[in-house]
Amino acid sequence: MNNTHGVLKMSAMWLSPQRCLAGIAEAFNASMVLAQTLPLFCNFIFSLTFICVSMFCCLLSFLIVLVILVGREKFKANENSYVSLYS
Repeated sequence: MNNTHGVLKMSAMWLSPQRCLAGIAEAFNASMVLAQTLPLFCNFIFSLTFICVSMFCCLLSFLIVLVILVGREKFKANENSYVSLYS
């Protein structure tokens, strides 16, 4: 009790029975948890796929609009030089 460093001499073996019982309980509960969460995972994968496809389409349309706008500005800049060159 008079230890100034705050470290107690204690064995971790007193946790072993608790951990063994928790492991056995988890082993028997795993099949039930899997049966309960399987429909959630199946629905999640499909919804995640739809979200990814919609985000990809949004990004693709943004890039197409960006290329069109940049190309239009470059065309307008070059159009004035062509007109002055041929007139």
